[in-house]
Order: sequence, then C-alpha cells, then structure tokens
Amino acid sequence: MKNFLADEFKLMLLASFLCLTALFAIFVFTFVAAKNSPKKISESYKKIIIDNSLGEEADFEYEDSNTKAIKNIKKSVGLIKRDLEDKAEVLNYDKGKIDGPINEINSDIDNQKYKESYEQTRKLISDMNALIASYKKAHASDMNSFNGLTKEKTKINFLLKNVRIEGAWAVATIVPVAEEADRANILFKKEAGKWKIVAGPINIIQKNNILDGAPDFILKNLNTQVTEERLIELKL
Repeated sequence: MKNFLADEFKLMLLASFLCLTALFAIFVFTFVAAKNSPKKISESYKKIIIDNSLGEEADFEYEDSNTKAIKNIKKSVGLIKRDLEDKAEVLNYDKGKIDGPINEINSDIDNQKYKESYEQTRKLISDMNALIASYKKAHASDMNSFNGLTKEKTKINFLLKNVRIEGAWAVATIVPVAEEADRANILFKKEAGKWKIVAGPINIIQKNNILDGAPDFILKNLNTQVTEERLIELKL
C-alpha cells in the first residue's frame, strides 16, 4: 500500500512538472511571438520615422491586420534607406554599402523575422551616425574656416548646409536666414594650407576657369543645392 501511494505521489509530481513545463513553454512562445509581432515592430519603426521627421503618422496605413503592419514596416525601411543614401551622398560614401544591409533587412521581413529586421536597421543607422560624427570631428576646423570666410564675404546672416569636402576642395550651399534671399553654392579651395573662397554663387563658378584639378565629387555637386541639412545623426 505504501509503495502504491509513493508511486502515485511520484506520478502526480511528474504530471505537475510536465504541466508547469508546458505552461512555461507556452509563456515563452507567446512572449517571443509578441516581441516579433508585425504590429509591435511596426510601432518601433514608425517611432524612428516620426522622431526624425522622415514622415508622419498620416503617411502610414491603419493597422487592422498584420498585412498592413508589414506594409508599414516596408515603407519605414524605404524612408530610412532614402535618408541614409542622402547622407551618404554628402559624405561621398559608397551607397552600395547601404544596399547590402537593406536587402538583408527586407529578406528578414519576407521571412517573418521582424525583430531581426529592426535590429539590423538600428545597426545600419548607428553605423551611419558614427560616420557623420567622425566626419564632423575630422573637419571641425575646416567648417569653422568656411563659416568665417563666408561671413566675411557676404555680411549677411546665413547657414552653410551640406558641406562636401574632398582633398583641397569643398562645396557647400549657403542658405540666408532671410527667406527672401536666394540660396547659392559656394566653392572653397585650400591653398598653402589655408582655405579661401574661389567662387560663388553657381553662375560665377561656371564662368570662371578655376576648376582645373577639382575632383569629380566636387564637380558633380556644383549644382546641388539642398537647403535641408543632411548630416544630422538619426535618433534611435
């Protein structure tokens, strides 16, 4: 009789253990599934978009289904890709190095790995933020020179936007604070270790034979006038 009760007790303990194990497995599965749910990941993506003014809530579809949430995720990735490419263009950074990770991110989305796609997106943004911080640090002295020279020549309140630097050349868009004033590009060149303004606005640049030796990156951007600063780190 005692052996029977002991065996029955052991069976009860085993059953309880198996039940608890099953409940724990269900909890873990539910928790992991919730963290990977399209709607939850879509909210994380949209926060990046809205916090960085890459889009607005109204730009996204109402998520009454996972299908629409996934559509919003893909739209967010597209907006982030476009912004990173704009930053890369100013930095003279190979855009192909953005395409690879973006393709992996889209592949993760197609394979329902939404959390992994979001983590990869954050890494891609962090890498670009690091490039921007490094660029600004490396050219802090140059930026100060550009601002000082422009202020001396123009005598107006202005902002220099999207300064592109390569070697001894640099081009930037000068944006006057007064809205009625025209924006223009300004070209800098370093000679004997010092920067100087060699031309600007763009119509003067085109009429003068001063571009000998200028790198293709500078020549390509002589007409690129973007008033919105692109070299801003994205908030995560």
